[in-house]
Amino acid sequence: MRAIVLGAVLVFGAVRAEAESPLTGEVLQQRCEDDGLPTRLQKSYCGVSIALGAHPSATITVDDLIEQCPDQTEPYNSWALDSAFCSVLAHHATDPDIRAAAYYESAYALDEIGAYDEAIIDLDRALELRPGDYDALVNRGLAKRKAGRLHEAVADYDLAIEAEPGRMDAYNNRGTVFLRQERYDRAIADFQKALDLQPGNSLTRFNLGLALQHKGRLRAALANYEALAAAGDAIGEVVDIAFLHGQRAEAYADLNDGPAAVAAYEDVVSHDPSVSAAHFMLAQFRAFGPEEVRDFDKALFHAEENLRLDPADGVGVYVLARIHAAKGDIDAAVATHRRLADNHWVYKSVYISVLKRKGYLAADAPEDEWSDAAQAALTECARENCTILNE
Repeated sequence: MRAIVLGAVLVFGAVRAEAESPLTGEVLQQRCEDDGLPTRLQKSYCGVSIALGAHPSATITVDDLIEQCPDQTEPYNSWALDSAFCSVLAHHATDPDIRAAAYYESAYALDEIGAYDEAIIDLDRALELRPGDYDALVNRGLAKRKAGRLHEAVADYDLAIEAEPGRMDAYNNRGTVFLRQERYDRAIADFQKALDLQPGNSLTRFNLGLALQHKGRLRAALANYEALAAAGDAIGEVVDIAFLHGQRAEAYADLNDGPAAVAAYEDVVSHDPSVSAAHFMLAQFRAFGPEEVRDFDKALFHAEENLRLDPADGVGVYVLARIHAAKGDIDAAVATHRRLADNHWVYKSVYISVLKRKGYLAADAPEDEWSDAAQAALTECARENCTILNE
């Protein structure tokens, strides 16, 4: 049985029943068109009929269905057809283990296509046939979490832990719900328990780091992040490495460790140059951070790269203007400020209002137009690298 946890695929062997009378293509077609059937089952008959070619002479037995669910061969291996085969199998098999397995596999396929409520219904049916099944409880908890039914998800994980307390998946998954609920102490306890059971699990260690970081225990969070970072690309299939380095960078920034934050943000763009937020942060650190990390050329590069990736980032344009001013290129600074002010009337209004409040522009200057006086005021402001948007 497959479990949708930690990327694992767990399969339990179903006991096969004796083959029943075959379903003919003609019968499948009739049931496909039978409006009296539940929509889901009707669609399942349609899917199997299509997969068989809808030939009246085509037949399929329970054994055939078992072969097709869940490991269909090309060209019929889409998740939707996977669910269809499993659904038909669940309705025609007599052996309860096979029916439970079919509902379970159908739910797995439904989860993969985002049909969480339908997946939950099939897992309910699987659990009626196999009460207390750990994998079904874990997967139903995951489907409920994805559907936003968080308290119900916790209840399923509680039952899974009660059924098999020595397995780590339910602890990890329950911890992710607690993390989403901002119940950080409970999340930390669950992630730690999961790691006690499986110390080498990279995803759970990352989750623990996130919970500790949200709790404000930054050094403890970093201890977990650095352990993962030391593993390098070996954890790439489990943890998003760029995201990991981003969390490291945020933690170091919150600790006012500029050099470490810069190094971590550099790790982000090294692994994924398309992360505009990392370029944005590097631009600010390189221009306005501690003296030992300042480098205006690098600041300009990252500011421009951020805007290349996210042209609509108004704050990014503002930061670029301030970097030009800090570097002493007043003409470029003024031109970039104007680029932002001219982009939208809201920005223009903010610029004029702040220039007035700071005394660069007369209080009676027009609010809705960019006058020569406003241009002169902006130039003077840029020479002093005054702040505008963060006022």
